[in-house]
Amino acid sequence: MMKKREICILRGEIPVLDIKRLRYLEAVYRYKNFTRASEECFVSQPAISAAISALEKELDINLIVRDSKKVQFTFEGEQFMMRVNRILKECEEAERLAADLSATGSRTLRLGMSPTLSLRLLPHLYSEFFPRWPSAKLHLDESSMNNHIEKIRSDLLDLSYNALPPEPERSTLKIIPVTMAEVCVILNPKHPLARLERIPIESLEGQNVCLLDKFACIHDLMMDAFEKKDVIPNTISYHEQILCMYHMVEFGNAIGFSNVTEGSTTFAFGGTELAVRPFEEPILFEAGFIMKPGKQLPRIARELIRFTTETRDVWDRPVAGSGKGQKNI
Repeated sequence: MMKKREICILRGEIPVLDIKRLRYLEAVYRYKNFTRASEECFVSQPAISAAISALEKELDINLIVRDSKKVQFTFEGEQFMMRVNRILKECEEAERLAADLSATGSRTLRLGMSPTLSLRLLPHLYSEFFPRWPSAKLHLDESSMNNHIEKIRSDLLDLSYNALPPEPERSTLKIIPVTMAEVCVILNPKHPLARLERIPIESLEGQNVCLLDKFACIHDLMMDAFEKKDVIPNTISYHEQILCMYHMVEFGNAIGFSNVTEGSTTFAFGGTELAVRPFEEPILFEAGFIMKPGKQLPRIARELIRFTTETRDVWDRPVAGSGKGQKNI
């Protein structure tokens, strides 16, 4: 007895794939987890499971081996996913092209931003750039460099404005350098080192410090600086969120590191003004746009890059040791 799909093929009635089901399947494939896939797709876990079951029935193949402990794709499922990823990528590019060609359609920008680097750029974008795009929808993701790179490679972000990665990772991404940023020391004003105008790295020997975690560029810069000067501080905490690090500085009297306000001596945080001090030997890093090579960006993303670089003299400030001559990096 012929199966339903074989009868459909004989009649020329090949089932049309449902893009929504394919997107659910791709999320499950990426996370190997129904719960995380449902959270990303904003639907219930049973809805995703039912959609994939319906897809398997329609195609007459088993795509997933369901297990209480893990999600595993069958050989047929792995082969099918190679095509699904191509289909979804083509659909995404077609949608973006249509949005670019549309004069009235809304624009969506999935933008990653460093929570500290954005302090200089975002006010300028909000006042001068986004008013030119009244129908735009901005999805802003504030996180560290490596977190954004992972999301860019997974097509969860269009681009990120953040610290730029070192080689060889930089060669696997599309990079547009924009400016230089300086790592500063963040202190409780009552800390003894706050009396200094500039902080020698050697003065951090044995001091209680809190660091951003390994996903942040500043973490690697500080570890390199400590090693170079043979300095061993007492690292008491690591933080994914920079606000948590500021709390440790405020209430724990620890020393933190950030590029939060170059050129300033204090900044307001909570009920306290924290002290900001540059290093005696400036620690600098490049900042700019990060994106996936070969990815077709929506027009609003392309215009944002152009606007940001062309108006740098308005929103940016040179930092110690970088000089105005380094405008075009």
